[in-house]
Amino acid sequence: MTRKAFMGQLGEKEWEALAQTGSPLHVHGGEVIFEEGEEDEHIYVVLKGKVALGRTKAKHQWLTMGPYGEVDMAADDPGAAWKDHITLGRGSLLGEMDFHLPASHTLSAQAVEESDLVELSPRQMAQLKQTYPQIYRRLAMVMTAPAQ
Repeated sequence: MTRKAFMGQLGEKEWEALAQTGSPLHVHGGEVIFEEGEEDEHIYVVLKGKVALGRTKAKHQWLTMGPYGEVDMAADDPGAAWKDHITLGRGSLLGEMDFHLPASHTLSAQAVEESDLVELSPRQMAQLKQTYPQIYRRLAMVMTAPAQ
């Protein structure tokens, strides 16, 4: 799901190109970027600041709502605490690695401090592949590598 400091070898011009291709996302400390179980097709790159990844629920409590699907009753637990978290900084990649298909996040992401990220949609990834193939190749290598 996440790779640390994948962009370490890129120069400032490549960082700027990545920022211009994607959508800027500025978050304040404590702000949730995405939640565990939320469906999303974006990849996020941390440009500045720190983001924590972890689980906010010890366990799920699913309630079947008939034809409307299921609801996780543990989602609104005010006593939920971060579990199994890791803090990531500049150059870290967040999101589900198969960005071509919508997938549910396996962890939640929350800004530890004021942070700037780049959000990349599948369309923006395709644009990156055509315009900046060296950056796209680096992303592709990281996304297909085993998690560390």
